[in-house]
Amino acid sequence: MPTAANYVTVPGTDNPIVLPDPQSQINDFHSDDFDAPEAIIRSPAVLFWQVKPEGKVRVQVNLNDQVVSIVNFDSTPQRSWHEVIGEHLVLTQGNHVDIAVLANEDDGKQGKVTVSDFVLIYHANV
Repeated sequence: MPTAANYVTVPGTDNPIVLPDPQSQINDFHSDDFDAPEAIIRSPAVLFWQVKPEGKVRVQVNLNDQVVSIVNFDSTPQRSWHEVIGEHLVLTQGNHVDIAVLANEDDGKQGKVTVSDFVLIYHANV
């Protein structure tokens, strides 16, 4: 069966997400479930997003309850970020992304970050 690249945007990430939330102080975000139609689960994928750290911040991103990225930022420019996702992690149905701000390892403080525009690119059957 022929294959091609396909992509899906992660629901709820099209607008900036500030973590911790300025009003509730909640330090994580959980997307709604989303599908990756015809995904070939034995193939790797790539998760892209925009990130704007404010000072020193540690960010963790999970896909389907598996850690795909833990990054320590210590500068403030906005940038794009991407991570290669291993085989058997992308599902044809019921995927979800979780994002959290963690305590910094050196001082235990929690920084601030704005993330948005998560896109999952994967191999699909056509």
